[in-house]
Amino acid sequence: MAVRISGYCCRRYGQQRRRGEHSGRAERSCPALSRPAVKAGPPSGPDAPADFRRGLSAEVDPVWCLSVLFRSSANFPQGNWIEAFQTAVFLVYYLYFNSGGKHMLYHILAVGDVVGEPGLRHLEKNLRALQKFKQIHFTVVNGENASGVGLTPEQAERMRDAGADAVTLGNHAFGKMQIRTFLEDACWLLRPANYTGRSPGRGCGIFDLGAVRIRVINLIGRCDLAWGTENPFTTADKLLGQGDADFTLVDFHAEATSEKLAMGYYLDGRVSALWGTHTHVPTADERVYPKGTGYLTDLGMTGPVESVLGIEPWQSVESFLGGLPGRYRSPEGPCKMQGAIFTLDSGTGLCTAVERVDIR
Repeated sequence: MAVRISGYCCRRYGQQRRRGEHSGRAERSCPALSRPAVKAGPPSGPDAPADFRRGLSAEVDPVWCLSVLFRSSANFPQGNWIEAFQTAVFLVYYLYFNSGGKHMLYHILAVGDVVGEPGLRHLEKNLRALQKFKQIHFTVVNGENASGVGLTPEQAERMRDAGADAVTLGNHAFGKMQIRTFLEDACWLLRPANYTGRSPGRGCGIFDLGAVRIRVINLIGRCDLAWGTENPFTTADKLLGQGDADFTLVDFHAEATSEKLAMGYYLDGRVSALWGTHTHVPTADERVYPKGTGYLTDLGMTGPVESVLGIEPWQSVESFLGGLPGRYRSPEGPCKMQGAIFTLDSGTGLCTAVERVDIR
């Protein structure tokens, strides 16, 4: 198994933090670093430092504070190592309790459109290994092309068994008649939320991981794709007001890059991560938007390497030469699994880094 990983880390976030800035606010110094003595247990009541009463936020990163503490250990007078150790213990203990024990980084894996039986087998073969290798906490797989056009309940279950926590769809959501009833029963299988209200299934789900709750929203674009749907921008507004979640993930199944980019700016700071699906071609524009939303225009696909977007090459060539249309065929041979990993901070609900992955 070959693993290709490229990524974007929120360098701007780190630079701001070192300069004492974040999100336009001045960062307060960590009180624990300058306290001459430490009492057992976290402070409470009106005498507690304001930073600690506020609890863990974007301005107080315990890992960073500890690194500063130990990098500065040479400045402690000789014989004060016990005091330094007490300070470190106090810092971790207090930040942990003020965040309810939930402050940590979560790795979210988004997998591009699974195409055909070869793509589905490749997903089953490699997904668990990637999850273990990258310490993934939650996985979203787009499965709308598992049957070429749509997917069957059996294929959806296979994706679930392979390691998907949520399966999203797109313009081929109802390509297979038998999936319609299944959509009503499987809460982890989502179709675009901005389809009409008469469409079976749901377009948004909240998944409880115990420590955090994750909202997954599936939307479809209207530019050159699905004009009969509701406005995806206003639909997103409605869904964000329903239920409580620590993280919000958006799979935007759209054709136009401009529509995906615009949606990214529209939801920046309001969702944790947004990625595009549908084109089957991975883009190299992974980034974190100014207000903290992780973004990638398109994840790519999971399917045959030697193909035209997952379809047998000469079938595609023949159609461009004027041949008659036919049922899509996926070629056998080497496959790839493309997607991205979004690193999310439970203290802010936002993204700190994005990595593209390509498993062959």
